[in-house]
Amino acid sequence: MRTTVLALAALGCSAVSPNRADAQVSILGTGCDGFSVSVSGQPRIGSSMQIGYQLAPHHQRSFTILAMGAVDPQPLDLGTIGATGCWLYVHRVFFATIPAYPSVSLDWNVTVNFANNPGDVGISAVIQFASIQLVNPLPVVTSDYIALTIMP
Repeated sequence: MRTTVLALAALGCSAVSPNRADAQVSILGTGCDGFSVSVSGQPRIGSSMQIGYQLAPHHQRSFTILAMGAVDPQPLDLGTIGATGCWLYVHRVFFATIPAYPSVSLDWNVTVNFANNPGDVGISAVIQFASIQLVNPLPVVTSDYIALTIMP
């Protein structure tokens, strides 16, 4: 398993949306063709958590895109353009390309570090992955998504 350090603040203002709702971390939505996300830990200021994805065994190693932003109230059904069963849940998106060289089990993890800044408490974001795969006419599969709100 490969681990990389990533500072959430470095992703830029478009990656998060202010929201003073209750702090939480959840996995929501549906991934397509066996593509799923994972999370370990809590989004707390001054700490870190692990996020990652798992591709199904029949997938190829490929470039993967991490998308961050606000949750889309009306997710885009990518099946209408050739990615059957796939959804885009992220709205106002920031994309980062991950050159994925996953282990044999086709998984990948990253450590997300949260600054010890009380002003970050209540900031919310959603994180979703997409991977180029040749299983659909539109050669992409998407994961479910992680919704988080930074806690004290």
